[in-house]
This record gives sequence, C-alpha cells and structure tokens, in this order.
Amino acid sequence: MAEITLQLSDMEMEGATAEELVERYLEQAQLMLRQKIRELVEHQLEILAIKDPFKVSFAEFERMSEEEQAQLRCVALRRYGQWVDAELARRKAAWILVVGGEVISYETSLDSLPTRSYAYTIAQQKKLAPFLFTKEPLIEEVAMPSHISIWSSLAPDDAYPTIPILIAHSELPDDALVLKGLSLIADFDTGSPAIFLNQDNVRGCGVDLEDLMPLTRFHLGRPYHYVVPTIKVAIPTRADTIRSGVFQVYAVRDWSNSPLTLVNLSRQALVGRNALLQFGLEINLNGQSQSTTVLR
Repeated sequence: MAEITLQLSDMEMEGATAEELVERYLEQAQLMLRQKIRELVEHQLEILAIKDPFKVSFAEFERMSEEEQAQLRCVALRRYGQWVDAELARRKAAWILVVGGEVISYETSLDSLPTRSYAYTIAQQKKLAPFLFTKEPLIEEVAMPSHISIWSSLAPDDAYPTIPILIAHSELPDDALVLKGLSLIADFDTGSPAIFLNQDNVRGCGVDLEDLMPLTRFHLGRPYHYVVPTIKVAIPTRADTIRSGVFQVYAVRDWSNSPLTLVNLSRQALVGRNALLQFGLEINLNGQSQSTTVLR
C-alpha cells in the first residue's frame, strides 16, 4: 500500500480562529493530496499498461520503488501465471528464476533460493528485469507459551483451529526460546504445506531479509508479496517440552492488508501441515471446547 507524505506550508495565524486555520490547512492539503494521488495512479496505470513485463529493462526496474516492483510482479503473474506454473511443474521445481522470459535457474528445494544480489547480477548482465517464482503454496481456505490454543472465532457458529508457536532467529538456542522467542497463536491449516508469517514479526526476531528476492502470488483473487527466509519455529507440548526446528517460511509484507487475513482479520500467522509432519506431532482438536492441545 502506497504512502503519501504532504508538506504543508506555514500560514499567517494572527487574528485567525483555530477553526479557520483548520479549514485553510484542509483546503491546502486537499489540493496537494489530489495531485499526489493523480501522480500515483498515473504511474501505476503505466505499469499496468506494460504489454510484456519480461521485456522491462533492468535499469527501469531498478528505478521502481518496492511497491512498483510488486505491481510489476502482479502484471507478470496475470500475464504469464499459467506458463510459470507449467515451467515449475515440468521441472518439478520449487522455484524458477526468470529473466527475459527465459528460465535462468531452478531447484527442487527452497533451500537454495537465489539471493537478491545474485538475481540482480544476472539481470544486469542481460539488461532485463528479474522475476523469481515459487510453487503455489495451496492455502486451503474459502505470557508462558502454552500447549493449548483457543480457536479463532469467525462467527457465532464458526471457528478456525489454531496452534501455539514460537518463532525466533534460526541460531537462537532452544533453551532461550521461551525467554527470547516470539509467542504467537497461529491459525492451523492442514490444506497448506507452508508456514505464513507477518514479515514484521520475522524481522523483529533479528532475521535479515535485505538480500532475499521478493516474490508475489495470488490468494482469493488478491496479490500478496513475500520473501522466504529460514527461521526457527517451535511448538510447546503438554509434556512440558518444546519441539523446535528450522523452517523456510513465507514472510508476508503488509500482513494486515494482505489476503492472508481476509478470512480472519485477527490472524497472527498461518501454520500448515509441514510443521505437523516434521515434528511428528500428536494433536487433539476439540470441537466442543474449540481448542487445540499439542499432546506430544
């Protein structure tokens, strides 16, 4: 979401009432805001009008803001989404790096995602914008850390299962997780194989995201933008133990305004079946009490 900053000029205050000054400032701000929004919209329309995002030069791409680059990735997915998914499937790849409509590199695991600096080096050589795409994550939707979590209430007769988690920098020792890890109640969705987190929370754990290549996908018809860092995720159990492991997660930018929160506006995170399988957890989902208990 774009931010607009207005620099209002000073006004003569002598002899004016507070209400009069407010009206003058509002009038000035309205004119400036209209012009700023016009410039913003015109620039976004220019990006949307790009016939072939794969032909955008690297120089032009570099001049774009983070928001404009995200918009360009949306255009690329709308134009070439089927081709991207076909290329991923044909190679059985977890990701592909595309420059100029050509798959430059790919791997079958997210462990080897290219960095931003690597992608930019290739793009600079080819003088075209770089695009990194991952497989569709398949989200299935239309105090002391506890091993029990109360479900997220969606309506008087509906609730979303949750699971308690801790997140931290991948190098934080397990014995420091309770004191230094970030405790969250995540919505639990076995229809998704991935973990989705608020990018701000991940950065708050001391994880460096600067050299990670940004990505874009669509969910419920709306785009979300993310990077894929490696962090430590832990889940407390009823046996007073904490199961922890290192995961690659989808760290989503502008979380509260992303489609990840459309179903549940108070959602803090979304945990998929990969945590269940990696930890070999035994979980009790209690519909009567609308709570999740991690048994072991």
